[in-house]
Amino acid sequence: MPLAELVQPQQDKNRAIGRPVGLVTCPNCRVEMPRISLQPSEEANLHEGVYRCPQCGTETRRWIAL
Repeated sequence: MPLAELVQPQQDKNRAIGRPVGLVTCPNCRVEMPRISLQPSEEANLHEGVYRCPQCGTETRRWIAL
């Protein structure tokens, strides 16, 4: 089982949700940022994921609870 996976939200009849939960998007380029690393953090039950934009090289970190 992967440490993190995209989860499709339930569809609401009154509104459409266009993106899955867990998708990291570059704030500058508005493209999906793939994860380049996943390492345990100092906090219990958390892993630090690093994501990098393929267009501009911007990096961001997200903490994933296990």
